[in-house]
Amino acid sequence: MGLVTTIQDIEKNFHVLQSAISEGDDRAIELLRNGKSIVVGNMGGRLAFAPSRFLGYRDNDIDQHVEERSNRDGKETNPAIKKALGVEKSLNAPAESEFLRYCRGLGVAPPANQRQYWVLPDASALVDLEALKHDASVGDTEKVQLQKARLGQGNFRAKLEAKWGGCCVTGCKVREVLRASHIKPWKDCNNGERLDGDNGLLLIANIDALFDRGLISFDADGSIIRTKALSVDDLEMLTGCTMARIELSPQQADYMRFHRELHGFD
Repeated sequence: MGLVTTIQDIEKNFHVLQSAISEGDDRAIELLRNGKSIVVGNMGGRLAFAPSRFLGYRDNDIDQHVEERSNRDGKETNPAIKKALGVEKSLNAPAESEFLRYCRGLGVAPPANQRQYWVLPDASALVDLEALKHDASVGDTEKVQLQKARLGQGNFRAKLEAKWGGCCVTGCKVREVLRASHIKPWKDCNNGERLDGDNGLLLIANIDALFDRGLISFDADGSIIRTKALSVDDLEMLTGCTMARIELSPQQADYMRFHRELHGFD
């Protein structure tokens, strides 16, 4: 059986496993419980999880996987998933907390492994919001502010709109396509940084996606920079420019330095 090559391949297997789990298939639940490399997805507004060892083989199913399990290896599937998703798995404390909560809901306890996670794009905010919802150290009023900030809403977005007036790269002022994007990623911030208007850019959706995935960043002088994985032609097609420069305050420059280091630009 071949390995997955696209995110669609992964999502197809994800749905197969989740269907089996929802039907109470103990084999599927056991596969999940023992996973060490986990993909996190969004199933109709709910977090769901699946192990890479199941997801990594194209057109997989539970019967086939259990029968051939002894011949299957995460050393094959993990690189395939990394290539398909374009990102490396990593330790992720919010995802780990939600995975353990999910397993408790299934009536199982995972082994004390050090798990690593890939979070699919449509599940990223949901992981953070669920973790915030269960954080007893944060008061209700602050939770509301943080929830809105994570969704690019509320006071955080208002601060960015007041500063930039439109997309800080293109100047676009169509509010419906503008995203309030954190420079230092949410998962790496403390709560003060999550609400700090200096930790944000107002970007059109295409540029926000490139920035969030680390395909572009901005240099110390505010000039746009790209990874080798993004061609000059693709940069121009997706952003409308190949050379752009934004004005960064000293505080924003500090956050941007973190972004560059995180994504290997520095």
